[in-house]
Amino acid sequence: MTHLDTNNAKNFYLEADEDAEEGHLYGSVIADSCGLNDIYPVDPHCGGRLDGYAFSPCGFSANAVIGTPAKSFTSDQNGNGHYFTVHVTPEPGYSYASFETNVPEDMFPGRSTGDIVSKVVKGFQPGRMCITKFISHKSKHLDSESESDFGRDSGFVENNETYAKHKRWNWYVDGYRRCEKVVYEFDGYDLVFASFVRND
Repeated sequence: MTHLDTNNAKNFYLEADEDAEEGHLYGSVIADSCGLNDIYPVDPHCGGRLDGYAFSPCGFSANAVIGTPAKSFTSDQNGNGHYFTVHVTPEPGYSYASFETNVPEDMFPGRSTGDIVSKVVKGFQPGRMCITKFISHKSKHLDSESESDFGRDSGFVENNETYAKHKRWNWYVDGYRRCEKVVYEFDGYDLVFASFVRND
């Protein structure tokens, strides 16, 4: 995400708040204000944790480990190792924010790809953005070492069974115009890339 909204970018400056200090404490305030706590359930009782860090005079970074709800997550019985990470550089002229996750779409009901994208966009309000998504081709007759498992924990992923069962995301983001969408096909997975520009 680039060309962050200038007013929203002020949330990532410490100098705007005289009482704020660099570190984890104010990082947790920023994480809450930009909605990171609402993207996925980060419940310490289920093994989840979100750690944000505010830099001086500006900038923000956060990492979250996601606890897996065993009953709702059907694609991977293991369910370990899911995360999201965020980095923000808010300075005008080269503002940037990134959001990366390997949480599969079927892990939390009601949190489809489109829902997650909407929550992230609302928190950072970029003028331009690119989205990359991996879709793995899991096959039951292949062993666990197969190339077909590559995409499972390697990015913003969903498997073909989930993709077919649920309504496919149409790569539409409210308030944005899609400039391009490209699908790369590989052995075992597809990589979908799309770029967007804000309508203003």
